[in-house]
Amino acid sequence: MSIWSTETTNNSRYQQHTLNPAIRCDSASQNSRSLSPDIDNYSNNIRRKGQVRRTRIFQKCSLIEPFWCGLLLGILLGCLILATCIALWLTSDQTTTKATTITTQTTTSQTTVTTTTSTTSVTTTTTTTSVTTTTTSTSTTTTTTTTETTTSTTQPVICPSAVWHPNGTTVAGSSNGIHGSQASLLNGAYDAPNSTNGTVFGPQSGYGFGDTNHLNTATTLAFDSTESSVYLSDTFNCRILNMDLTTGNTSVVIGSGCGKALNQFYLCDGLHVDRFNNIYVADWTYDRVLKFSPSSNKSANGVIVAGTGVAGVSLNQLNTPWNIYVDESDNDTLYISDYNNHRVMKWLSNATNGTVVAGGNGPGSLYTQLNLPQGIFVDSFGTIYIADYGNHRIMKWKKNAQNGTLVAGISGSPGTSPAQLNNPSGIDFDKNGNMYVSEYSNHRVQRFKIDNTSC
Repeated sequence: MSIWSTETTNNSRYQQHTLNPAIRCDSASQNSRSLSPDIDNYSNNIRRKGQVRRTRIFQKCSLIEPFWCGLLLGILLGCLILATCIALWLTSDQTTTKATTITTQTTTSQTTVTTTTSTTSVTTTTTTTSVTTTTTSTSTTTTTTTTETTTSTTQPVICPSAVWHPNGTTVAGSSNGIHGSQASLLNGAYDAPNSTNGTVFGPQSGYGFGDTNHLNTATTLAFDSTESSVYLSDTFNCRILNMDLTTGNTSVVIGSGCGKALNQFYLCDGLHVDRFNNIYVADWTYDRVLKFSPSSNKSANGVIVAGTGVAGVSLNQLNTPWNIYVDESDNDTLYISDYNNHRVMKWLSNATNGTVVAGGNGPGSLYTQLNLPQGIFVDSFGTIYIADYGNHRIMKWKKNAQNGTLVAGISGSPGTSPAQLNNPSGIDFDKNGNMYVSEYSNHRVQRFKIDNTSC
């Protein structure tokens, strides 16, 4: 019997047992033992059926030609490779996107650094995973130049260690101390640049009042900022004259008679004209310093810039202010020789009180003392040079120092020798640092050359 017939027979028997309940029940009731062989036969038939089906599949596959089997396997393998490539491509695209994001963040950080350093033109390029980002930062700086023209006087530069030759040379007046009215002589030289040998400097000789051709004890003078005119203190006439050096014309610019009004003063031995042609006048009778404008005239009022008008020893008071110096390199700081207080006062611009910068320890010849100081000069280092009238010497007082240094004369010893002074009243320096001293009682002006090896 063929395999197909056997399968058919067995199936028929299986159907009889399984699909006909009457027979199955009847058989069970008759003899339960007779069912056991049928069950065994059924199980065997099931196993043989599975084997038969597997055998049939393999028999059918063996009938398919090898070409088609190879084609099927190739298609399956190609699909597998394609799926793998797609998965790899998707993974690579995600990695590239992530790298691009990181690159953008890095580029932003680099841009911040470029802005902080304010580079005029900076280009920073960052490349990551074939992604390029370029950032350019440009900064523009505008410079404004302001030009201001100011007329100022030239202040000699004197080194702090400078010393001068001890013997002076007479450059005006008589070296023997002879006074007179001739053009080659002086009579009571107050200020250092009082006269030049052989020339009448100022109005005609002789004293008088009411006209500009005569003076009554001219004690001090000052040039304007252009040195085209000179201001003279006609002391006992209580007025300030201005003489044009080109035309020789002379006019009264300050003073309407001796008095205490703001357009008056009573005796002046201290005079200064600043770079703006403001005029400073030391009123030594009324113990004050007045400031007048460049356009001042006899009726114009001045402004009190130091002192109260009442003599005293307080820091806001003066007692016979003799000479003055305005340091235009230090915000127009005013220095005053406070004659009867035996000190030098420093008065800041617009201040109500002064400070003692030299002396102030009573009259005396110690290096911490002064005796009736008159002429003063301040150099570019703030060093003060003082004509110590009563001690017949020139003292040098460095900035913030507690005592001075002797630079000319013999302390307490007046005389006419080249090394001596007799009541020095004025002091000045030329551009080379040479020192000029006017001597009231020797009626002369002495020049002391600077020792260039000391600087």
